[in-house]
Amino acid sequence: MPEGESLSELKFDSIENLDPTPEERDNVDMEILERRYPKKVQLGEKTITIRPLESKDEEVLLEFFQRIPKEDRILLKDDVLDARTISDWCKSLEYETILPLLAWDGKRVVGDATLHRERGWMCHVARIRAVVDPEMRRRGIARVLIGEFLEMARDLNIAVMDAEIMAEQQAGLKMFEALDFVAVATLPQHALDLLGTPHDVIVLSRQILTTAEAGVDRDTKIEESEPRRR
Repeated sequence: MPEGESLSELKFDSIENLDPTPEERDNVDMEILERRYPKKVQLGEKTITIRPLESKDEEVLLEFFQRIPKEDRILLKDDVLDARTISDWCKSLEYETILPLLAWDGKRVVGDATLHRERGWMCHVARIRAVVDPEMRRRGIARVLIGEFLEMARDLNIAVMDAEIMAEQQAGLKMFEALDFVAVATLPQHALDLLGTPHDVIVLSRQILTTAEAGVDRDTKIEESEPRRR
């Protein structure tokens, strides 16, 4: 992303509407990913590499989550210290339904963001989650990862992106608001952390494109497959 350019000012290149069938969507997504990644981004003195999660990343991804403080980990949806959870993610990669992007500082993962694609009447909507290494926070890594998803919206036929965070995650709330996401709802007691404590959930949303611009068609929705993870 060019210096001084905000994500709200990003312009999408005009491309032909891909309009893939469900069977073709996975191949289309792979073409997009192969064209974009790996990608290097300069953040201050650090050069960060962005690329999708691969099956070989299991060990280093577990090490990344082991560095996340307990007070942050308990607010995550899954038990990320369970090696079986990480193994399941790495062995069940389906980029057409869940797209995980990793930020690398050398051989170390310092950021993880996932784009969750919806189905059916919400096939034009995707949800975002992001986690950053505590030593690398306040450097813009989460913004860069989310910016990648925003830039790919048209190619992936996504018109709306949502994020769900617990009310206590104020830093995350401010970051999404800075990226032009708007809080559209607060759902009382809708999440239980890993200790069983209930929390309110804030839903944030940003419309990236109209459904027409995104080339959304119910006939091109993601095909039903195995239950999704993450």
